[in-house]
Amino acid sequence: MPKTKRISKYHAIFKFKIPPKPQGEDITAAEFRIFKEAVPSRNFDHWTNVTFSVRLYQVEKPLVMLDLLERKVLFNWESGWQVFDISQALQVWTRSRRHNYGLEFIVETMNGLKKYPAQAGFVNFHGAPEKRPFIVAFFQWDGGHRSVTYRAFQTFHVSKYVYVHHTFWGK
Repeated sequence: MPKTKRISKYHAIFKFKIPPKPQGEDITAAEFRIFKEAVPSRNFDHWTNVTFSVRLYQVEKPLVMLDLLERKVLFNWESGWQVFDISQALQVWTRSRRHNYGLEFIVETMNGLKKYPAQAGFVNFHGAPEKRPFIVAFFQWDGGHRSVTYRAFQTFHVSKYVYVHHTFWGK
């Protein structure tokens, strides 16, 4: 995917504390999930549908370099969990924890007007606990499969994110 320099002050950065990958396990997939609520178009000074371009980047160097992981086009009236493939980023983070600078989430209208993610209806760390962003990682080993959920939250006006818990599911 293309690399770029930080392009917007209208962004959200999500950081998750990822423990080392257990010996003998392979990451089969990883997803970043963020909830989007419907947003009335009147917030954008007109009464028509608003289309958003949403980009998720892996931060490779703090405040400098980003690597595009996925891009989506969404409408203001859409609501529900948005799922982004971050398998590439999680592979890097489990190999070297010191390279985990987080994910950068950028939203803009199709005519290039940059928006804070909350203005487009994305729920962040100040939303309902059941709608806060999280990562799901899927692992495989000789004996079966499991998934792990990583949640994070941000303390008010502090850019420090804290690992909350992870969950293991079946064999």
